[in-house]
Amino acid sequence: MLRQEDARLLTGRRCCSDDFTLEGQAYARFVRSPHAHARIRRIDAAVAREVPGVIAVLTGDDAIADGLAPIPHRPVPTNPHEFPLAGRDGSDVFVAPHPTLPADTVLFVGEPVAMVIASADMLPAFTTAISEVPSTSNPLGLRGGGEGGTTPALGAVVNAIVDALAGLGVEHVEMPATPERVWSAIQAARASTP
Repeated sequence: MLRQEDARLLTGRRCCSDDFTLEGQAYARFVRSPHAHARIRRIDAAVAREVPGVIAVLTGDDAIADGLAPIPHRPVPTNPHEFPLAGRDGSDVFVAPHPTLPADTVLFVGEPVAMVIASADMLPAFTTAISEVPSTSNPLGLRGGGEGGTTPALGAVVNAIVDALAGLGVEHVEMPATPERVWSAIQAARASTP
């Protein structure tokens, strides 16, 4: 059977939520963690709440206050034809709770830590203070590959960027490797080269 939806998607004749506006429509934007594992010290949403058009700024504390339970999920296969996952001793695999918004600790890069709801698409920025959490599984507090969620993948990406820019004199790029940070690293390397 041929796919029917491709023509409208490829020719711009599709309809997505950004393609229409309803009277009284609200918009939501998420503030996401730049860290693979970190403790949330505070979320300062006071400035965002004062901006005209902002309806609400929601955080993990709000989710707890409202009594929202973690999102139920079961990533372990239950199909008898799939390979069963279990601990080395045959015990069940630990499935971490998945809060709607975390109140104290983020577990992966990109995890939403706050949601701003506004009546306009121009949403304000607000800051989060995040401190990295050392690993408790070894005495040095270091994290190994796979222990920090997406940590190894991000490290590999940044290493690839630095390797690709080594010919320009770039030796380091801060994470997250935004286009601005990469460009700044290139400019700094050019400025330090005689």
